Amino acid sequence: MKAKKLVSFAIPIMLLAGCGTDKIDAKPREKVESKSETKDKLSKEQYPVRMTGLSSELMNKISSITEIALDKTKDEKDLVKGLVKEEAELQKTITKFDKIEPPKEYQDSHKEILKAVDCYSKAYAIQAKMAKTNAKDIDKSKTKESMELIKEGNGYWKAGFKPIEDATVKKANALGFDTGTKTDTPSTAKSDDDNVQISADGKELFGSWGSYRGSEFHKGLDFREDNSFTAYDDTGKTSYEDNHMTGTWLYNADKKQVTLIPTEFVKDGKKIDARQMNAVVDYTVEFLRAGSLRMVDNKGNKLEVERQK
Repeated sequence: MKAKKLVSFAIPIMLLAGCGTDKIDAKPREKVESKSETKDKLSKEQYPVRMTGLSSELMNKISSITEIALDKTKDEKDLVKGLVKEEAELQKTITKFDKIEPPKEYQDSHKEILKAVDCYSKAYAIQAKMAKTNAKDIDKSKTKESMELIKEGNGYWKAGFKPIEDATVKKANALGFDTGTKTDTPSTAKSDDDNVQISADGKELFGSWGSYRGSEFHKGLDFREDNSFTAYDDTGKTSYEDNHMTGTWLYNADKKQVTLIPTEFVKDGKKIDARQMNAVVDYTVEFLRAGSLRMVDNKGNKLEVERQK
């Protein structure tokens, strides 16, 4: 039987997805300290695109940790080894946020994002140390500390990413997409179509979608609360690093339409600049009920997936 301590790795991802937003009284953490290496100075136009990509990368690393923690097919020793390895990869992703020099328009919000990832870094470092500790020797207060760091980070994250979300929606509208997206006061109005039960803010789409083959789930698509998405090779034959697409997703309740705006493609391990491709895709949602989703694009290509249980 696997130690219960490993299950704690599965909880923070749910908090990051917006399931643990209760306010707590906690002193602000110091922002991530700058290192000596040269930072990547981004323009006003480049910054939202880069940060959306990093957000997707961060969430993917956390998803990997969660999936390992919930794996019932491996023994505890292998699970701990996998968790520690993925936590180290997560820390590498977190350092990328501090290597960015934001434009003046985003300097304040970037500080909030750095506070957020600093909280996440500390929280998962605690979790990794706990995973390597004998269950009887674990300090239960550390579990609470980790959870509070995640919650604290969520507050910083939401504040820091709101200007990025607003800029993304504004850009999409300028390109001619009537997104109907509101980042300040999301509507809860339902669609008139009983087969498409989605709120105007699209919150029912949040989560991982793919297909089950027996008991094994093959992830094909992640919709996140910060309006970032990642699409995967759902055959299970290639890794995320070799084949994936990341970007921004928007939902138009009036049209029952999901718009995918890719910012990065990776094909066979090689990056393709999304700006060089006419890759924005509109999907009309035909069905979303009981964990099943069916969408079709304007060429008639259907995407049929189910939510990960």
